[in-house]
Amino acid sequence: MSDQEIEKKEKERMALEYFIEAYKFATGTKLLYIPFVSDSERPDFVCQTPVGDLVGVEITEVMMCWKIKEEISALGESDHLTAYQASEIIIDSIRKKEEKRSSPNWKFPDNLILFIQVLDIEVDELEKFLLSADLRKDFHGYGFREIWIANFDSVATYRSVTLFGLYPEQIWGPHDRWNQWEKPYG
Repeated sequence: MSDQEIEKKEKERMALEYFIEAYKFATGTKLLYIPFVSDSERPDFVCQTPVGDLVGVEITEVMMCWKIKEEISALGESDHLTAYQASEIIIDSIRKKEEKRSSPNWKFPDNLILFIQVLDIEVDELEKFLLSADLRKDFHGYGFREIWIANFDSVATYRSVTLFGLYPEQIWGPHDRWNQWEKPYG
């Protein structure tokens, strides 16, 4: 593994820790990261549920391309994606992950949680858009056990993430941070 691959995997592992913490608060289920089973990219990580089931956790990052960000910034516009742009990128990333999930050599392809790490997105606007567009039925055709959007904008301030459940319907919608009542860090 190259240094760049090691750094990427370490960043993903840190993102997984935030996700596991938020997931427990949102669902009441604690996932336990299993390091030695997780030594693969298909899926990114393997966790164990309280009843002993193994579940794959796949992470994908959604953010604005740096080149587009520079162009938009030069025009004096917001350096965040609009809610519509973000939703299109998120749906496209889910489609791409579904194609990969359906390919051979995946561990737990039928027991896989997809979490989408969002950056450079006005998450409040995205939540309003997703709720008003009522896309809850749009994610039924994919083979993931669960699909979550994880807002990492709050990590620097609150050391936690906010989740928005996309699938299944029982988790649809925004979920508060576990430490929502704490004062900001710093």
